[in-house]
Amino acid sequence: MAHSVESTANIEELAASLANIKDAKDRETAQSLVEAILELHGNAVDRMLHIAFDSGSEGQKLIRKFASDPLVAGLLVLHNLHPDPIETRVRAALSKLNARVDSVMVVAGIVRVHLVGAAQQLQDQARAAAMEAAPDAPEIIIEAGMRDGFVPLTALGGRIVGTS
Repeated sequence: MAHSVESTANIEELAASLANIKDAKDRETAQSLVEAILELHGNAVDRMLHIAFDSGSEGQKLIRKFASDPLVAGLLVLHNLHPDPIETRVRAALSKLNARVDSVMVVAGIVRVHLVGAAQQLQDQARAAAMEAAPDAPEIIIEAGMRDGFVPLTALGGRIVGTS
């Protein structure tokens, strides 16, 4: 997996260097080349997924394996081909933490997670897990604490309204 991190860093560095090409025409040509390669690559991956899906239950299991592999999942997200929506991916990532997740909402791609009574370290872990699961989310908001107006039963001192 370290190799993929190095490759990603190298790609990001090379992509950033495109902006430093002095000649505007050369810069546009290089950027167009990258876009064309990405489009071809995305179309090929999409076709591979369709072939796998069309081959029946074994192919569909294979797609699930692709989606669960971090490197392949990132590629699927890059080309907007991941079979799971953002909310599903974030919930799956958070389920691996020792956190009480009250809610996960996605509106316009923005992920809002509410954790019940989570310490800062757990909030940081939840943020990192959500960012890894949904790099396509423009923003991830982690909230913690009790909901406004929520009173835990333990705070009632054993009394429930309507009982004596």
